[in-house]
This record gives sequence, structure tokens and C-alpha cells, in this order.
Amino acid sequence: MTGDVEDGVRVVSGRSRRARAAALIAVAALALVGARAARRPIQIRIEGYLDEAPAGAPRSRVLIVQFAKGEKRTLAVSRIVNLGSGVLGATILDEAARYKPSFTLVCDAPTLQRIEAAGRGTAVKITGNLSGHRYVLVSTVELSPAPTGASPG
Repeated sequence: MTGDVEDGVRVVSGRSRRARAAALIAVAALALVGARAARRPIQIRIEGYLDEAPAGAPRSRVLIVQFAKGEKRTLAVSRIVNLGSGVLGATILDEAARYKPSFTLVCDAPTLQRIEAAGRGTAVKITGNLSGHRYVLVSTVELSPAPTGASPG
């Protein structure tokens, strides 16, 4: 801090006060920008199998997912990938697993019909934006039917 000391009291010039005020405003602006960035949706990809994973398939957690219409379905999740930066997919999975349903998937009617029609053990990759802690605004869904003769594990 700059300024002269008069009778044991530091006297700060107007220029120094303005510099400190400008620095305080800059720090507050950076904090505000950081808070906005923290609230951005996280783009994720959930990979797994509907209902049950085939024998020998990797699986880390079995979650209950709910669709916006209210139907629930089991999803054997092999992994979640954060397609951006920030929190790890494993952390997202750990947090979501604490809740029933773990995620609410919001998607258009044709996509929902494709998922509903998919059989047990169908491999699924769901890409979307995680909004809040548990809402996934689905952008794409890839389905690969379970191999014929594969028994669920």
C-alpha cells in the first residue's frame, strides 16, 4: 500500500484508492464470469446396455433412468464420458448413482420410441447435455442390438 504516514495513520492518495477499487471490480467480474461458466450444461455420453449387460461386457453400475414421460428403465452403465472439460465422467456416475432415478432423459418422441422398442441387452450410447445434476437433454442415441445367443450377465 502506498501513502505517507502521518501521526501513525497511513494516508492513502485518491489515485491509490481508485487503483484498489478497480482491482476489486476486476476480481468481482472474474468471479461472476466463473460462476456463469460453472452453470453451463456439461455435454456427456453415457455408454451401456438397456436392462442388463450381456455376459462378459464391462459394467460399472446399474442405474434406473426415467424418461420425461415418466417411464423408468434399467441401464447397465459401462462408462460416462464428459465431452468437454471439468468434472470427470466417473464423478458424474458416482453422484448420479446415489439417486433413484439416477437420470431423467429428455428427448423427442421418435427417439423415445426407438429406446422403448429396443430389447434387453441392447448396447446404447446416449449423448446430451447434463443440466442440473440429473437431467440429460438428449441430442443423439445410438443403439446396437444385443448379439444373438448372448445371455445377459
